[in-house]
This record gives sequence, C-alpha cells and structure tokens, in this order.
Amino acid sequence: LLSYFSNHSLSIARQLEAALTFADLQAAMRDMESLVTTLVTQGIKTPQLARLVQVLNTQLMARLWQMTATPAVFAGSSLLALGSEGRGEQILKTDQDNALILAEGLDDKEVEHSANLFTEHMLRLGFPPCPGGMMINQSLWRHTVDGWGRMLRQWAGSAQGEGLMHLTIFLDAEPVSGPAAWLAACRQALREAVRDDAAWFSRLALAIEQFPTRKVESGFWRQLLNREVRALLDIKKAGIFPVVHGVRVLALEVGVDVPNTFDRLEALTSRNILEKPLADDLAESLAFLMRLRLDAGLEMLRRGAPLSNEVDTASLSTLDKDLLQDALQVVRRFKRMVTQRYGLDRF
Repeated sequence: LLSYFSNHSLSIARQLEAALTFADLQAAMRDMESLVTTLVTQGIKTPQLARLVQVLNTQLMARLWQMTATPAVFAGSSLLALGSEGRGEQILKTDQDNALILAEGLDDKEVEHSANLFTEHMLRLGFPPCPGGMMINQSLWRHTVDGWGRMLRQWAGSAQGEGLMHLTIFLDAEPVSGPAAWLAACRQALREAVRDDAAWFSRLALAIEQFPTRKVESGFWRQLLNREVRALLDIKKAGIFPVVHGVRVLALEVGVDVPNTFDRLEALTSRNILEKPLADDLAESLAFLMRLRLDAGLEMLRRGAPLSNEVDTASLSTLDKDLLQDALQVVRRFKRMVTQRYGLDRF
C-alpha cells in the first residue's frame, strides 16, 4: 500500500509538472480519481488522503493558472485556494473557491481575461462553480495586498451576514502559486482588523447554529435504526460544518494561523483552549464524517449522479450507524461548549 501510494502519487505529480496542454491536465485528473478510488478501497485514512489530494490539486491549479494567465499576470499574482480545498479537507471535486493577490500596476483587463479563462477551464476539469461566486473571475476576489487589507477591514467591520461569511472563508486560504509572503501580509492585516471584542466573536461564532440539529436529535434516530427507511442526512450541515466553523473561530480568537482543522485542534489543545479528550473526539468524529461523505460521493459518481453532501443512512452498516450516532453526539457536545463560551443563547 505504501509503495502504491508513493509511486502513483509521485507519477501524477510528475505528469502535472510536465503538462503542456489542457489535455495533459485532464489525463492527470483522471489518474488522480483512479488513485483516490484505489486508496479508499485499500483503507487509507480519510484525513491523510485529503492531504494528498490537496497537494496534487494545488499542483494542478498552479499549472492551469500558468497556462491560462498571461506571463505578466502569472508573474504578478498569487493564486489562493479557499474553503475545504484550502484547509486540505476535500477529496472529491468541490465548488471552486479561490482568490487572487495581485501585484501593483497590472492591467485590469489582462487580469480579468486571465481569471475568466482559468475559471472556464476549471469548469471543464469538473470543478463546479461556487454558488456564492467566490472565484477569481469575480472582481471581489481579486485585490492587491493593500486592497485585501481594506477589504478584510471592511468585512471585519460587518455586524453580521455576508461580510463575516467572506471573512471566515478567507481564514482558510492557502497559496497555490506565487509569493507566500503576500498571503502572510494579508493574514497580518486580518489579525489587525479583528476586533478584540467578545460580542464580535459571538456574532462570528453564531453561524455554528446555522443548521439546527433538533431534527437529528428527535425523529431521525428512529429512521436510522430502521434499515428499510431511506433517511437522508446532510452530513456537512449535521456534523462537518459545526466542527470546522467552531474550531475556526476558536483558532482566530487565540491567533492560530494554520487553516487545517486537525492542525487547529492540535494547536488549541497545546494552548489549553480545548481539553485533549474533546479535541481527540472531535478529530476522530470529523475524520469519520469525512469518510462517510467520501463513500457516499464515490457511490454517486459510480451511478452518474450529481455530487451532494447527503448520506443515505439506510445503506450504512450497523457499526457505521453506531459510529454516526457517537460522532453527532460529539458534535452536539462541542456546539454546547461553543455556545457557552460565546454566549450564543443570548441571540
């Protein structure tokens, strides 16, 4: 397994490095999908697989950006991956979430043309458009370092809503190409923009209640225990998002810069923000929920169905049903902790 893992991932990395045409990138993408299927079958752990896919996807996007951007724009830009791609927690193709940091003095029309071309080719590779338009073909997600500083301060000044959502998405940014120091400068501007204000962090954390779990807590388990009933569960809303967002807010509050949720959990434990037993339970629960989403996604691909975050719990084994119940109980315990820390019951 280790030999297969290393040899095939290295082979794909070399394919991407040598790619000269869009067809070369498509061939490498197909090989990546085959590698994922094989490694899942062999039982590799989901977090490690997600990290591998992040490395390969980053290389693919960097190569595509080099192909689609003009030489001046490529040399004067840093492409960022946002969201689950930036955190290294996505395995199957997900919505495009990306941004650009630009050098001063670039031609706006040249930048716009390059960004549009990149987005179009990402669509052709099978990456769906972001429903919220968080892609580099939108001018909102293209700025210089100083421009990003102004934008982040504006978002941080938002009382609620879209501005705070955009801010949290930028927290998960990772560089794909270009100078990493530019993102570091943006992160410094973000830290300076964040208010040292308990009420502000409460508003930011409030999104953890965006998807109430009361339905899961009541009638859902009766359906879950009946294998004949098709009980669909949105695994992202029920479990993944509350963990990811709650940990993200805690990390921002104490100045943890790493974007990956598992790394954030380790950092929060080392700073005594989270007790180790809870952090360990959260890491195990998140890894399990990611694995359920991956298994369901691979089945959707096999059937030719569009990808979604829904898991058909009737198809789960008895063991997985028990583990799902345990994982969601950990999520609810964590949500209670976040609610108490930020006083969310006041809202």
